[in-house]
Amino acid sequence: MVTGLRALFLLAILALAACSPARHRPAPTVPAPVGGNHQVTYLVLSEAGPAQGQDRAYFTGLGARRISVTFLAQGRGAYSVDAVCDAPARYRFEGVDGAVSGNWIDAGRRVHFRVGPAERGRSWLDLDPATQGCDLTVTPGGRPGWSLHLAREETALPAVARLDAAVPGCTRSLGGDALDRAFMDTGSLSATCPVPVGARRLLPDGLDALNAKIEALT
Repeated sequence: MVTGLRALFLLAILALAACSPARHRPAPTVPAPVGGNHQVTYLVLSEAGPAQGQDRAYFTGLGARRISVTFLAQGRGAYSVDAVCDAPARYRFEGVDGAVSGNWIDAGRRVHFRVGPAERGRSWLDLDPATQGCDLTVTPGGRPGWSLHLAREETALPAVARLDAAVPGCTRSLGGDALDRAFMDTGSLSATCPVPVGARRLLPDGLDALNAKIEALT
């Protein structure tokens, strides 16, 4: 009987140990990119190519330290791609076994690569941050090829690029702790300067709350 009680006691201790809260380690911090971000443009490849008169596509390099174009292949066939850019470019492939990068090719010279059937985000065309445009010739297997001009959005479409431009003016300190500042920071993409929330009062009536919100916004 004593042996049985000892066994039950040990089982109870093991159960309590299993239920004890685990000691979580803090998540590692992710450093911000140095000198800008990585701007990525996705380009769909189809056998028929772009519609008539739509032989231009755009990439953005606004504030970027790296610019890349990756490809989404449609259909069951492979695509042969030739790219000629006005700045250095290179081909890079990211597979299950790791990434394979080619050498940087000088401006005005051809970068040739193959995009496999139904490939998604494996083949990359890395562009020098100074790139303004590239001419692509795409040849689907067994079908006539088609051409596409890649233009830099900030140069070709300045009105669109201005929508993503930083808006100066909110330069004062937001105060609060790090979490408050992260929530209040707009990345200079808003023309409205955020302000800390002051005194708050709960309005139980929905109509009163709606009227208060309208008054605050106007």
